[in-house]
Amino acid sequence: MSRVAEKQERCHDGVGNNDDQAGTSPTSSVTLQPARIQPVTVPVTRSHQLPFNVKFAVGPMVGQSDLAFRMLTRKYGATVCYTPMLYADRYANDAEYRRRVTDFGSEYDGDRPLIVQFAANDPDLLLKAARHVEGLADAVDINLGCPQSRAADCHYGAYLLDRRDWPLVRSMVETLHTHLSIPVTCKIRLLETMKQTLEFCLMLQEAGCAMIAIHGRKRGSMHRRRFGAADINQIAAIAKHLTIPVIANGNIRCHEDAINNLASTECAGVMSAEGVLANPRLFSGEGSECVRSTSSDDGDCAVMHCVDLADKYMSYCTRHRSPPLHWIADHVHNIVRSTISRYHLPHIRTALKRIGREDAEAVINESCYDIDAETIHAGMEEIRSILRQMQADIKRATQRMAHSQSPTTGAEVKMNDVNAPSDEEGGDASSSLVQLFDCEPV
Repeated sequence: MSRVAEKQERCHDGVGNNDDQAGTSPTSSVTLQPARIQPVTVPVTRSHQLPFNVKFAVGPMVGQSDLAFRMLTRKYGATVCYTPMLYADRYANDAEYRRRVTDFGSEYDGDRPLIVQFAANDPDLLLKAARHVEGLADAVDINLGCPQSRAADCHYGAYLLDRRDWPLVRSMVETLHTHLSIPVTCKIRLLETMKQTLEFCLMLQEAGCAMIAIHGRKRGSMHRRRFGAADINQIAAIAKHLTIPVIANGNIRCHEDAINNLASTECAGVMSAEGVLANPRLFSGEGSECVRSTSSDDGDCAVMHCVDLADKYMSYCTRHRSPPLHWIADHVHNIVRSTISRYHLPHIRTALKRIGREDAEAVINESCYDIDAETIHAGMEEIRSILRQMQADIKRATQRMAHSQSPTTGAEVKMNDVNAPSDEEGGDASSSLVQLFDCEPV
């Protein structure tokens, strides 16, 4: 058994029910030999052109870039979104997996343009998977940037950036480019040197890749994947040598960062993942000033901002296909994370992290995708109750701190004293429906 086949077997052992067994072998038919690539800078005449705007891209995030979240970010300025990463071998052969993870298509009006991302290491299986989404999306992306240990075990993502795998990568791009009616794109990381990264990008361009999103960090090690800030300057230099669009990924925490990166790199677009998770309005610029301010008045605004966003996200979950409940709770936690940290509310974080994870086996075997609407609704009501408790705790803390600063008050009260409500306040704040800052109850 080949190295790739062994890793693939370990990665998917016991997962999924293959309904299309007459498929291609999960190992690649491409011999993994060192690539001999001559750098070229001329346009690829047969390359698909991107028929959509990539200025503000929401990146692919496992368990995060679901339909409801994509719709929310589109409302606030995102021009293109990626799906969560999907496994090409399972998507090609497992109808049940396709049913569970396909939260896109013609019935979801407004969720376009959309790029479907696959993790793959076999050209034929990738093509088979891509054909299932050909009429449902605007492009198919190959994940060449994931640095996690699972990607190493399953031999995909950033672990295909080594030169010995370049022929395999080229074959995957050429296969999609030749046989699909929609463009193929790639998301990559920086290689060890700028020369290597440029050579790799030129190879992708020559093979038919229509757009490259570059994360401005290297793969790193499986134990330490992040080394400082992303190298936006290197992305800019590489983009100047390519004739296809480039999206710069990294160092975007607010709208100002997005605008500055666009200007400094002169790329076709910029991509945010972590930044837009914390502030889905990032690309519109709305809410950025409140989130970044430290004044008391703007602190009140920041609380309203994050609670409002969390509620808007859950309303999209109600109107559209809902993701698993623990995804919803994770999104809400990401949106209110800065507020939790600012007001020292670890009990709110713990409560949110518990939602949807009561049945660990359901998360592991993916039956969490099939939770009924009534359970989802009950879970979101519990999340709203937690947010009301957060608001009440913040109000109580604010009042105590104001009282502690009064000339007639004794010792100062610490912010994290909100974790222990006093007897006269009746204990559980979530049942009191306290309205903060004249907000309507969520």
